Amino acid sequence: MPLKPSQLPASQAKATDYGATEQVLSNIRVPDLPYPVSGDCDTQADAWRALMAQFWQQQSDGRVNDLISAEGGVFSVRQVNAAYLADRLMDVFLTSSGFHLELVRRLARTRFYLAWQLNETGSAAFSDSLLAAFDGLQYWRGWSPGAGRSARVLADQLGDMTVAITEAFVQQEIVNADDFFRRWSELIRRQKNQTNHLHDRLLATEQGAARQRYADQTARALVSRALHGRRLPATFNEFIEKYWLPLLIRALRDGGMDGSDFRHGRKLLEWLVWFGDPALSDGQRDRLYQVGEQMTDRLLDVWQCIMDSALSANTLYRIQLAMMERMRESSNGELQSTDACIGAIAADLRWLSLKTPSATEIDATSGRWYEIHQDSAEQRRYFFAFLPDTAEILWTNGAGVKLGFQDFSEFCAQRERGQIKPLQDSVAFSCVLMQILAVLAAAAAHQKRERTTAAALAHARAEALRRERQQREEEHQQQLEARKVEVERLQLQAEDQRLDKAKAQEEMAWQERLRTAEKQVFGLKPGHWIMILDPLITEAGVERMKLAMRLSTRRKMVFVDRFGLNQRELQEQELVEYIVAEQIRVLGSGVNFDDTLSDVVGRIRGGHYSG
Repeated sequence: MPLKPSQLPASQAKATDYGATEQVLSNIRVPDLPYPVSGDCDTQADAWRALMAQFWQQQSDGRVNDLISAEGGVFSVRQVNAAYLADRLMDVFLTSSGFHLELVRRLARTRFYLAWQLNETGSAAFSDSLLAAFDGLQYWRGWSPGAGRSARVLADQLGDMTVAITEAFVQQEIVNADDFFRRWSELIRRQKNQTNHLHDRLLATEQGAARQRYADQTARALVSRALHGRRLPATFNEFIEKYWLPLLIRALRDGGMDGSDFRHGRKLLEWLVWFGDPALSDGQRDRLYQVGEQMTDRLLDVWQCIMDSALSANTLYRIQLAMMERMRESSNGELQSTDACIGAIAADLRWLSLKTPSATEIDATSGRWYEIHQDSAEQRRYFFAFLPDTAEILWTNGAGVKLGFQDFSEFCAQRERGQIKPLQDSVAFSCVLMQILAVLAAAAAHQKRERTTAAALAHARAEALRRERQQREEEHQQQLEARKVEVERLQLQAEDQRLDKAKAQEEMAWQERLRTAEKQVFGLKPGHWIMILDPLITEAGVERMKLAMRLSTRRKMVFVDRFGLNQRELQEQELVEYIVAEQIRVLGSGVNFDDTLSDVVGRIRGGHYSG
């Protein structure tokens, strides 16, 4: 059975399948892209749309990121990532599509539309209509600009796409573009259905034609080989060419090489050649008679089993006469070479050694598009089916129209010489998108983890630096405190030394005053005056007193006022202490001393002194 390749299923992709788009737009960072230098920037969406519209109207063939880098502006992280995603998606999809270079160039420009929509709507840029239309583009893998009427259909659609996307940019709405993609996917669906219908009809037709061609060519080759180098009566040559060859073709077509009808017809052909060529049969006269007696009946039986119409009596009569002539021993009937008959049959003996490739070879090559290079020209053909009856390839174009046949062995030879090259396997747009988003989302997640780890490390380093700085500050503070304590210690030590010195000096001064006071006290004689400076030790308001007498035995001194009254008695040591404490000051002697002394002595004698 011929192998008919399965048709690509309709796209089932939905915009909701691509939620990872937002993660990619927000988080991924790609080296060498024109990201803003510090943080994000507030680039207006209108400015981005206007820039993408400018690139689209120019029908630029550059990549989005290359063009915006040349612009020299500052763009947000989301916009740069939208450009990168649009570039990578179209580059990978079109590189793996196998499309003609002109179709690749036209479709690649939709990257500007995608970059605009990705920035504004994220995953919603991949609308259901856009996904269906782009997935359906696999239908056009065999398209080329010079393919005639079928090429103009796609060329017109590409022109309509240019208009629809231009209107979307101008109106700042994607309604026109979505409507176009919806119409385009519907057109592709209808064309696929039409192509499938044509393929079904073509396959049925070519199967029958291949079987007929196989039967015709194989039968001719078999007859040609059987007649090669023989000499037969003219009637035999005519009968074989005009009657028995069509019978063999019919038997081979209906029953195949292993059918009983074909085996009987082929055997009778061999007997006819043997019977008619004296070089083969004259040495076996007995057998020649036996074959001749049965040949006519057997020819008639096989004819009636295979052919619809009866063999004419005249034809049968003529072949019988020729046989009878051959059976005569004295027959010198005229013989003819079979070369003229072989030339009329025009057989190709290669059909007798036809090789059918294995199912593995057919599976590996059928159902694919190929580029055929001839005289510097390129043609795309689709290996639609393999016809095992003829070991031929049935080539079609993208619209399901037959382009011709080719022997499978010739096809293999041209592939080895590089004259025929298979197009690479195509991957649907939605599958490419899913794969790219999976890779980029994983990269974005990895980068986010790295940034989180780096931030944690930076925080840890900052914390370590803070603690180190704090420790240094604490150590510095401790050094300052220690220095301060040391300074205070030194100050206290100096103060103590100063106080000790002052105390020593004070002690020396006190001792000096004590010695001076003692000297003054010891040097006091009656008539010397003292002055009481401290009111707390003043009695009766008397501030000046004169030493009236000293009682040596009791180390007591008697002081009186200027009137000679016995006012106060002081111990010598007590007076010394008062003098040192500057509570009393020694003044010296006075003129009233004798009178005062006489009064004191008189009172003592009279018993008035109470000391």
